[in-house]
Formats: sequence, C-alpha cells, structure tokens
Amino acid sequence: MVGIKVLNNPMWGYVRNNENSHKFSISRTKFFDFGLLLQNQTLALIVNLQQEENGEQSVLVQILPHQAEYLPPGLNLKITLNPNTADSISQEVSARQIDNLIQLEFTEESNQEFKVEVSYQDTVFTQEFICEKKVMKADRKH
Repeated sequence: MVGIKVLNNPMWGYVRNNENSHKFSISRTKFFDFGLLLQNQTLALIVNLQQEENGEQSVLVQILPHQAEYLPPGLNLKITLNPNTADSISQEVSARQIDNLIQLEFTEESNQEFKVEVSYQDTVFTQEFICEKKVMKADRKH
C-alpha cells in the first residue's frame, strides 16, 4: 500500500472527483481559505497518489474552488520537491480568469519530501508531505 504522510495540520477529507484524478488510487482533500482576502471563499487542496510499477509514486496536486465556479485569477500553486535541500526543484502554475482548477503532476521516490504552497497576493498556505509505502496518515507539525 502506498500513501502520503502529512507533516502538518491533519484535517483531511474528500471532495468531488474530477476527470484528471480517476487514475489515482489514493485521493485526499483539505479545505482552506484566505479569509477576507478572498471573501472567505473556500478552496480545496487535493492530493492524488498512484504507485507506479518501478516503485515510485505519481502525485497529482490540484486546487479547486469548493463552492464557487472559478478560482480567483492570480492564485498560485507551487510544488517544491526535496525542500530545504540543495537538490530542491520547484514548479508553479497560476490560475487565469476562468480556470476551475489548477494542477501539477510529478513522480517521486518513496520517503521523499515535497511541499505544496498555495498563494494569493502576499498570503501563503503551506502543506508538507512525505511519499510513503503505506496508508496515508497525518501528523501535526508544531
């Protein structure tokens, strides 16, 4: 069994499925908002995971609006592989005027860390993960 260990804030659940995430065996969702900056609009961070035959995990990270039709233009999703190391690699995508989701997909080895950052203007929501070969579980990071 494969999974993702959440390194901070363990409140995870489920959200609607979309056409891009159907090939993934594990999917978890966390709801968050940027408060008054986005008029308390709730967003969904979705992490999808699939074990590959070579032992690596394919990870698809998505941001969707929870109750609105579109994401706020300028909302950014950034993934950093191996954060806090000299080998860190980042990729980023931004929501446009009528995007109803933004996503990034990557492949990672077991026991490798990755960091998800969702930002809007000067506010950043951060979640850190470790790809594991077991059921997804959450740990608080203080």
